[in-house]
Amino acid sequence: MKSFFYLATLGFLSFLQVQSCKEKESSTTSTESTTTTTESTTTITPVDAPPVSTQTTTAVVDQGTAPMPTAEFKIKQSPEDANGTPHADISLLCNGQSTPIAKIAGEARMYEKSDYAEMGIPAAALSACGAWWAGAGDYYYMMAKGDQFEIFQGWQAEEQTDKGYHWKKMKNCP
Repeated sequence: MKSFFYLATLGFLSFLQVQSCKEKESSTTSTESTTTTTESTTTITPVDAPPVSTQTTTAVVDQGTAPMPTAEFKIKQSPEDANGTPHADISLLCNGQSTPIAKIAGEARMYEKSDYAEMGIPAAALSACGAWWAGAGDYYYMMAKGDQFEIFQGWQAEEQTDKGYHWKKMKNCP
């Protein structure tokens, strides 16, 4: 009987931990024709499981009465591999359809607009994400162009002899 109450108490404490540790920050920025929303959620799972973190940024281009296209980066952080390297799966959810972008090393995150100039990202970019790990980083940003979104990929490494993030257009959405 004592074990039952112990397990019930642990279950209840785990429930409380999940509720109290759930972090949600949301901000909305609006311009004449674009609205961007950013959310970050961290859920703590039972003691033996690593925390799972996801981040998204949603960009909506206002096209008047036509259906508004939407796009958002999704980051799914994975536990460390056998070598101790964390990984993140970056995907793009564009008009409800998910497309894998890349699996990158490091703990990926969304970047604030205040980081854009230093990273060589245009001020008009709707969203940016990426990660740095073991001397190198992979990065992505999104721009609205008409009724589409352009995705750019960049990288940086400790041993590079030039400066910058080597940005190149990767793909369009839709």
